[in-house]
Amino acid sequence: MLQYFVTLPYAVDPTRADGLARLLCMINTNPPLTGFELSERNEVMVFRHTHAISVRPLDPGVIAWTWAMIRSAVLEFSPLLNRADLSMDDAATALDEVMQSLLDD
Repeated sequence: MLQYFVTLPYAVDPTRADGLARLLCMINTNPPLTGFELSERNEVMVFRHTHAISVRPLDPGVIAWTWAMIRSAVLEFSPLLNRADLSMDDAATALDEVMQSLLDD
């Protein structure tokens, strides 16, 4: 087992925790790798993904592909997570725009 763990560089405002949790659920339903999480206690958001891999032989391409997907998810979605001013409707619209841009690329 290999666990990938990326801490997002945003503090979590406790007054936004409920909305962020709903937004993370919305985001996690779409990408090929899910893993955005919220720790209210630690006031942090992370992307964590656990991957069962074979080490005999270890295929570096499998790890590189997974890291590339994680990097893409974090780069594409983390700015949305930093928007404290978004209502849930606006967040849903912004998420749809991010997903469409990913499909267009």
